[in-house]
Amino acid sequence: MWSHPTLPFNGLVIAAGEAGLVAWNIEDGTEVVRNDHSPLDGVSVAYLGSGTQAQGYAAARTAGGEADYIFYEIDNVSREFNFLSTASFGEGHEGRGFCLGGNGDALVLHEMTQTGSRSTNIVINPGGLAFSEPVATGTHKGGFTHCAVDELNGATVAVSALGEVYRIENGSLSLLVSTGVSNPAGIGLALNGLADEMPEDQCCGQIAVLDGASAVIHLFDREDGHALGAVRMAASFDVEAVASASALGIGYGNFGAVYRDGLVALATEDQDSALRLAPFNGVMDALAQPLGETANPRDLTPQGEEGFVIDVEIVKP
Repeated sequence: MWSHPTLPFNGLVIAAGEAGLVAWNIEDGTEVVRNDHSPLDGVSVAYLGSGTQAQGYAAARTAGGEADYIFYEIDNVSREFNFLSTASFGEGHEGRGFCLGGNGDALVLHEMTQTGSRSTNIVINPGGLAFSEPVATGTHKGGFTHCAVDELNGATVAVSALGEVYRIENGSLSLLVSTGVSNPAGIGLALNGLADEMPEDQCCGQIAVLDGASAVIHLFDREDGHALGAVRMAASFDVEAVASASALGIGYGNFGAVYRDGLVALATEDQDSALRLAPFNGVMDALAQPLGETANPRDLTPQGEEGFVIDVEIVKP
């Protein structure tokens, strides 16, 4: 998902597949962008900067061809995906996931491998992108399959083929939770409750792991990993329930209308290969879990509530 700097209802849900890169307006499903020059097998979005001026970037991975990754800058006004560069890092990925994050003035591409994870720093220069050499950031037997970046602290959360979720931070790994999911098909992270003086039970986010075989989404506390519950996208009106899914996306932030507290997106595995969206507050309501005020992915600085102020101007006679 990509969050618009000023208009919540102009946020985008972005998908990558055989048709290339496609982005739709979240509120009404209108197609906004289609770059269909390459079959792709994944996409991730991150921001640099803060507030309305924060710049969004997307990294998409090719399913074949010479370049492994294609990098775009997302225009804050037109929402166009402006091509920046391609890059190849030499090693195969065997279908394992990747995730893009921000680190000060640079982007960081985290790739999941058979032996753990590796990360590449990407500096945005006027003449193009400058890539560091990939560095191993975590070692784990069997490696990891999918990841998500925790932009609040710069850590990465990664899931193994056995359903174990690890936090990777500063080159060290710590087991957060063994989910019991036997077929993890995606992992996502939501931040909320970051406002000053927010009740502790509403802070500071959730981690979601998708069971691809059953399309069940398992949620865990972001800080200590305790289980919050599991949900499925049920049938509604003339839309069938999601029976299996190949990808998961979590968007925290205000995307307008029913998605004012963020959303969950699943790529379904049926004849239509549709994207199914659900409001994140509905997910938390179904689990009877508290949900703090959603965080702004463009500005994660905790905001204090303004007190009641009466401004009286006194004019001397």
